[in-house]
Amino acid sequence: MKKLFSFFAFYCVLSSKGVCMSEQEFDLTRGVVSFSVKEMPVILNNTGPIHDVSDEIVALRINAFGGVNLTKKAGALDIFTKMLSRRTYSYSKEKIDEIFTRTGASVSASGSFESISVTIKCLKRFLPEVLPVISEMIRVPKFDPSELSLVLKQQESDLRSEMDTPDSVLGLRMHQLYFKNHPYFDRPSGYLDTINQITRDDLASLLFKTFNRNNVLFVLIGSMTEAETKAELERYFGNLPAGNRTIEIREQPKNDSSKVYDYPMKSPTTYFMAKFKAPSLESDDYPALSIATQILDNRLFDEVRTKRALTYSVSSSLGNSLINSGSLYVSSTKLPEAVGVIFEEVKKMQIGRVTQETIDMQVNKFLSSWFLNRETRASQAIILSLYEILGIGWENSNSFIKRLEKVNSDQIQEVMKKYFRDMSYVVVGPDVQGVPEKLHELGFIVQPNVTSAEVK
Repeated sequence: MKKLFSFFAFYCVLSSKGVCMSEQEFDLTRGVVSFSVKEMPVILNNTGPIHDVSDEIVALRINAFGGVNLTKKAGALDIFTKMLSRRTYSYSKEKIDEIFTRTGASVSASGSFESISVTIKCLKRFLPEVLPVISEMIRVPKFDPSELSLVLKQQESDLRSEMDTPDSVLGLRMHQLYFKNHPYFDRPSGYLDTINQITRDDLASLLFKTFNRNNVLFVLIGSMTEAETKAELERYFGNLPAGNRTIEIREQPKNDSSKVYDYPMKSPTTYFMAKFKAPSLESDDYPALSIATQILDNRLFDEVRTKRALTYSVSSSLGNSLINSGSLYVSSTKLPEAVGVIFEEVKKMQIGRVTQETIDMQVNKFLSSWFLNRETRASQAIILSLYEILGIGWENSNSFIKRLEKVNSDQIQEVMKKYFRDMSYVVVGPDVQGVPEKLHELGFIVQPNVTSAEVK
């Protein structure tokens, strides 16, 4: 009986009508309110008690606007976020670890191209112990020189490891090619030739620009009233310094789409990636392109892997950044043939039409992951934050399914023509021969040119 119920519940999620529960029950914005504390914006979803209120999980996400544009040094963001929990002026690293371990608090800090975030998840009754630590982490981290030296060495080791596998080299070289002369070139993790240039002064300067009252956003999901939330945030974060809001980057990269860039590397398999400009989540084109890339991904799996056995791994994917992009990827011992099949499928979707039945099926498949990604309080905080950081507004964070359901065949064909062009191409492995010629033959590059460079 239990298995039958589980199957029925899953079937309802994937049914052609959408979901078996009402849309209102899955409304991410239901009960959400926004207000300010000391001029700092706050988004709160008071979920109400399910059990004993003190045993309720509370998820708090502290977002700072601006990512790579907060600093001129590639790698500073990763070092900065890793140093936050190392030591503060009142708490040693050992004491911080002891508090988080004893309370079961989950705390993470990370930097992206658009923002820096600190995410906290713990039982409500432990907030009086956890929040003072978080407060000092973002206000007065010590940036101890000995700790900084250790973190820099660990980061250098990670970056050296990146050069060990063709797959990671492929991602690195594509990023450098695609974002050349663009602010996103200075990625959060940095590079081997930039990481050791980061100093304690760089981190101290970054702190003030990042966590100030005009540059932060608080998102809290849990059994907390508005009055409780205001009191706690004012107590622990009300004395953040005044400062300026970081302006987001809107400039599109001017990527080179004229040739294939080849990085010879000893490997039994050759790796290929093509990257193209894509709209961000706020664009009217985004829903159609997200469905198109998934339909293409399914076709590539069938045509390149299942029918022809040319690869184990092939994909078509779309990001969700402010300066967004999509990519085509494959690794193969018969790369020209695999690349040829990929771009033949792209052309088929540009020339032909996808049936509405195929589109609807893809939307239904998307629903299950859409709901699963909203199950936890931490994931809800992340989604509400994302919509604010991208400038769409948290009020619209429940609208994507409705936007997907409006996608039709004409829109799929239009976005395939509009965005699957002017791509950057990178090959890593033993042999690029035949790939430029295949792309030229199919009309994706003007001349079958290739530029080779050593993987350093």
